[in-house]
Amino acid sequence: MRPKTILMTLAVVAIGGYAILTTSRYFSGAELIISYPTDGALLQEELLVIEGVAHGVAHLSIGGSKVFTDDAGRFTHKLLLPHGYSIIEVRALDRFDRETLVRRELVYRPAG
Repeated sequence: MRPKTILMTLAVVAIGGYAILTTSRYFSGAELIISYPTDGALLQEELLVIEGVAHGVAHLSIGGSKVFTDDAGRFTHKLLLPHGYSIIEVRALDRFDRETLVRRELVYRPAG
């Protein structure tokens, strides 16, 4: 092979690899990370502040309520917990309507 052909082939492979890496987030769907609370947590406070990060999200909701993110994708949402066992669902939709769902099972038992 000629050196010019080798260089052209390497350039095409490099550009193609870069394009795949930069667009993969769009094709992989929404990324949703809940940092608090952890699954299975035993809570003693009635007011729960859910914290997390969402990337590639067009719509985000917790328990059916719309939630907004900041420029870095961080979000917080406050909920009042009923006594006992609860399941909290955090849903994210990307711009292609693909859903990412994270569930947290929690138990609220007041201190005392």
